Amino acid sequence: MIAKIDINSIEFKNELENTKKFTKDVLEKHNLVFNPDFEVVESIEMGLTRNQLIYGKKYCPC
Repeated sequence: MIAKIDINSIEFKNELENTKKFTKDVLEKHNLVFNPDFEVVESIEMGLTRNQLIYGKKYCPC
């Protein structure tokens, strides 16, 4: 069963900010850019955040 996470919680919001910084840093380090579709970027960052909170790692949500 997939664990449920409250995306409105302070814990999730704080971790989401960490994830956004993480993804930005990875892109800069490897000279990459975000997908131009904001919904795709948001979905990936939300999934990374969720996985960090559940599993302790930013496993790819794809």
